[in-house]
Amino acid sequence: MSVAASSQTDLLQRVRTHRAAIYAAKTVACRGGRLEIWPTAIVQPASDALRDLVVREQARRTLEVGTGLGLSSLAIVEGLLTMRGDVRHVTMDFAQDRWDHAGEQTLLDSGAMEVTTFVPKQSCVALAQLMETGEQFDLAFVDAGHQFDEALVDLFFVLRLVRPGGLIV
Repeated sequence: MSVAASSQTDLLQRVRTHRAAIYAAKTVACRGGRLEIWPTAIVQPASDALRDLVVREQARRTLEVGTGLGLSSLAIVEGLLTMRGDVRHVTMDFAQDRWDHAGEQTLLDSGAMEVTTFVPKQSCVALAQLMETGEQFDLAFVDAGHQFDEALVDLFFVLRLVRPGGLIV
């Protein structure tokens, strides 16, 4: 998705400010009000490191398995928006009701949805569909199912969706 350069700069600032505000407040908006971010969310130093990896890799197309509260999505999108031109983030999470749709709300409130496609499906289904369409990504962040079989299936697909030389976190 392409955003005009001036709009991209404004969107970068909006995403950066929103992410900082969430960490400062230690809560995130959801459909029913607010949720504490701990112990669910990625900690800020790890979030910053994820953003920096996106920048270091000069990623323009990123994939995330497991949206959760949306803080890793914001870090990835912040990194993407430092690039000029066409950038896109795809994130998936079939269990947003577990967090009262906080991840989706975070993407909407921050403006990150302008360059993000949210897929409310199980990763095994969504990743297979991305493969069928020939999608390729520069970087993927896998943080969904933490059981061996779920992680194995996610990695099976992600290894095929990330371009040769790309990065999987």
